[in-house]
Amino acid sequence: MWIRPDNTLLLVEPDSFIRRCLVGALQQAGYRVLQASDGPEALQAIRQNPRIRMVISEVLLPSSPATSFLRELRRVRRDLPVLFTAGINPRLLTQPLPHRDILSKPFSPDMLVERVGRQLRGQSPAPTKLAVPRTRNSQETPKP
Repeated sequence: MWIRPDNTLLLVEPDSFIRRCLVGALQQAGYRVLQASDGPEALQAIRQNPRIRMVISEVLLPSSPATSFLRELRRVRRDLPVLFTAGINPRLLTQPLPHRDILSKPFSPDMLVERVGRQLRGQSPAPTKLAVPRTRNSQETPKP
């Protein structure tokens, strides 16, 4: 399969086994995948590769919290879409992410490829909504 350079992604994942699995799935889907194991390595790759179209990053990076990594990333490339992956429930994070697209592990390769494609097309999912009980006086019509 021929991979176009404008399909370049950066995968930031500290676990080498998980990183290899995700790289394989993304390459099979036609993406060129650059790899980093931590925030500083990822930022260096972003500075050196202007063709990177998207970052996929584990939330819990060993050398920097996701919030500081995201802040630095925005200084370098404000326009770059980011998909976070999380091995823990995102609601248990000590610092809330100023970002809405989090893919909780475990996920299938198809789920990852679908989410990446959606983000690159500018169709990020809406923020997760919590269920709020309706009152009897509510005039809202339930949405499907």
